[in-house]
Amino acid sequence: MTGKWLIAGILAVFLLQFAFAAPPTVKKTSENGEMSLKGYIYCIKCQLKKQARADSECQIFGHQRVLQVISASDANGKAHSELNNTILHILINEKSQMLLKDPSFEKKTLCGLRGKVYTEYRLLELTRKEVTAFPAESAAKTK
Repeated sequence: MTGKWLIAGILAVFLLQFAFAAPPTVKKTSENGEMSLKGYIYCIKCQLKKQARADSECQIFGHQRVLQVISASDANGKAHSELNNTILHILINEKSQMLLKDPSFEKKTLCGLRGKVYTEYRLLELTRKEVTAFPAESAAKTK
């Protein structure tokens, strides 16, 4: 009888170690974290509504802007091609408010910006408020 309890206890401890595993460590793409990024900013919910008929209601709940990366480089100028075509969600904070609230970013807009990329979370944290929007004709050439 005690043998069964011993085996059950060992099994319980074994299973609990998986239930309370340590969360993944967060790594930034470059050593200091800040990168120069170029890509398209748009509302992913509007895009899903157009392409897949998703039931997104931006007029009620607001837009959810993302950056589809075209090119990325770190502070040393090293290109990070592994980020090309990646969709990054934008961390909501004081530096991103202008980008998230400006209605001109509802449609696909080619932009350049700087921020920290958290690849495991597909997340972009802006490090500066400045966002450079490129003219529409250069956006057409990049597609």
